[in-house]
Amino acid sequence: MNAPATRLPAIAWGVASAAGPKPVNQDAWFVVEPDAEPAAATMARRGVLALLADGVSGSADGGRAAREAVRELAADFYAAPERWRAAGLLPRLFVRRHLRLCAADNAGMSTLAALALEGRRAVVVHVGDTRVYRLSGGRCDCLTSDHVHASPAMRHVLTQALGLSGELAPACREFDVAPGERFVLASDGVWSALEPARLAELSALPDAQAAADALVAAALAAGGEDNASALVLTVLSLPVNDHLDRARDLPGRLAVGDQIDDLTVRERLHDSPGGRVVRVAAQDGAECLLKTLSPRLAGDEAALAGLDAEEWLLRRFAGPGVAEWRPHAPRRARYLLMTQHAGATLAERRARREAWSVPQALGLTGKLLKSLAWLHGEGVAHGDIKPDNLHLADDGALRLLDFGAARVAGLVEPARAAGTPSFMAPELFDGAPVSEASDVYAAGVTVYWLLTGHYPYGELEAFQRPPDAKPVPPSRYRPDIPAWFEAQILKAVARDATARYPSAAAWLAALARGDADAPPAPSPARRVALALWQRIALVSLSLNVLLFYLWALSR
Repeated sequence: MNAPATRLPAIAWGVASAAGPKPVNQDAWFVVEPDAEPAAATMARRGVLALLADGVSGSADGGRAAREAVRELAADFYAAPERWRAAGLLPRLFVRRHLRLCAADNAGMSTLAALALEGRRAVVVHVGDTRVYRLSGGRCDCLTSDHVHASPAMRHVLTQALGLSGELAPACREFDVAPGERFVLASDGVWSALEPARLAELSALPDAQAAADALVAAALAAGGEDNASALVLTVLSLPVNDHLDRARDLPGRLAVGDQIDDLTVRERLHDSPGGRVVRVAAQDGAECLLKTLSPRLAGDEAALAGLDAEEWLLRRFAGPGVAEWRPHAPRRARYLLMTQHAGATLAERRARREAWSVPQALGLTGKLLKSLAWLHGEGVAHGDIKPDNLHLADDGALRLLDFGAARVAGLVEPARAAGTPSFMAPELFDGAPVSEASDVYAAGVTVYWLLTGHYPYGELEAFQRPPDAKPVPPSRYRPDIPAWFEAQILKAVARDATARYPSAAAWLAALARGDADAPPAPSPARRVALALWQRIALVSLSLNVLLFYLWALSR
């Protein structure tokens, strides 16, 4: 299994995995299939990645944890912008996967070892006791140190693993690699059953697949008591240089008619101190949107990191509820491309005097919460939900825009919360990171604004904080809002984050139940009785005022 020697390493690899004496094989592996498209194009961007995970048998579902670890980490890795080097990216992806497992119920635990070949460099990252060996110059060296207790009697107990409670600290090393070198990723079911000399001998077999098969077979024949897995990878050739597409400069002025790569600027849609959006046309006539930063931010590392993070998010989480990222190569400048959809943002629609009935607002609320619930389920907080960042297409699809302020636990951590003050949750003003709860707040303010054109705590200017007061009920501006829907909106915009819906999914479920979350409405007979007593009280009050007036005149 060989890859063409272009700008990426050419490799040969083989893998073997067996349950051994265990009833179930809880190991999992991943390696790019070099001969398959579009994998070759993907490798050209990010290089080669090989993963081996060993699900912890004593945990709830170690096999599932291992399978999800290799699948999700590979997807995260290959969605990353070229500027994110493997040595910095992989440890953060390990932490992200760890946090996702810790947040899930009965998700299990797993070890994980990763080998990335990027240009002429290799990166090895691991947690747990899955090992990585390097065969070079007649030597077989173990590149990893097991994360286990130091006591000989406790060396079977892991101190680091994905999903194991506590902070994760992946071990990482980066080094030059040469053609002809071989790497072996082995689970403890292989290396613990074989003497080092025997492991080195079998690992050196000329054919990578034969070596992997021999390692697993020998481990089981030697009395191995665990799942046994070995992934063997040989470096056949390397690129001439270490270049990958890592455009670092922002585009120039982007005036109508200007060209950037093979794209022609057709229209300038947005230009602010923070960023620019223009409509561009490719050589084949296809039009899309180009987003980049203002030239004045060329030296702002936080802003540049935000643009990179947005590119990763759009690549990684393609779906009907988010802006659609478009691939384009080569890129000689720093920007991202998105598909253009006919329609307008909710802010633009209101500026055109569009208004929404309560049923229409309910429909938009459901679409917004569905997209947010999906993102939250992936560990992503948007961080800047507002009408300007919600695009309503002419076909009715609602899409989230602008992920520049998003937070992905363990991977993308904005230095500070950014957003429009009127839509920012109170805790963000105190330095708290964006979260599901702050997204729920922003969604609540957005729905309130859609219905009323106002804000629950009044419109806030820059550097203002929400006043320490109760929100104005939206029914003051829109009496046709049902009481149960008003109660939900007010719950979403509660100043105290713990008083809000805990997630977009929770609000979406309440929305589907309708008035089940609100106090029961009075029955028709009860409403008639209340109206009658209100009239009687009004007449009584009027009579009392008249009597008081007559009494005052008589004095």
